[in-house]
Amino acid sequence: MNRASLGALAALSAAISGSAGWSPGAPGPGPCGESARWETLVLQHLGRYERMLPADLYKLLHQAALGSEHAAPRPETALAWLEDEVARMGDGPIEPLADTLGPRGGMVRIHLRPFVARGGSLRHLAGAFLDTARRRGDVADLECALAAVGDMAEEGRLPWPAAGIDDLLAEVRAQGYPAMHHSARYAELYRPAYRVIAADLVTTALPRADVPATASLP
Repeated sequence: MNRASLGALAALSAAISGSAGWSPGAPGPGPCGESARWETLVLQHLGRYERMLPADLYKLLHQAALGSEHAAPRPETALAWLEDEVARMGDGPIEPLADTLGPRGGMVRIHLRPFVARGGSLRHLAGAFLDTARRRGDVADLECALAAVGDMAEEGRLPWPAAGIDDLLAEVRAQGYPAMHHSARYAELYRPAYRVIAADLVTTALPRADVPATASLP
């Protein structure tokens, strides 16, 4: 990545939620030593999506640690999926253009409504999604994230009974940490529409003029 791209990505990382303390090309400490940052990510999303359920929290952490949940389809298929979702997504809650995920900010949710409103290229975004889908994160990162959530539940810092969180964590561990859909309640209330891409692909997914402009987003 050239100097200009690194500068643009640094500007973006400073503007999107959860990005404090991370800069391109400078890996942070291991996630198990950064439980406070996992907790910050959880609390940020609970603050925005107050009626999310444990399944939605698990999905968030799964994406933060492992990236895209889908096998890489053919390029034309990925673009067709994206175009269809954009055509059907309609209105939704106010969201930033992007959310960084995890203590090291390695993955980013690009929210489609602000992306389209800013004139983003679906073809560019589909390409970044495909490149991300060919990668695989580290399950150890997800285990650390879930351990932090377990601690939060035991301390009464989550809006759900600790026993229910313990049951969910035991279930996903037994199943080898599968991908999970958003809950029906989350889908109905928040109408999620986004793509998860690797942070180092942000400058390829967003039109160049849009990258520094994200500084004005909420």
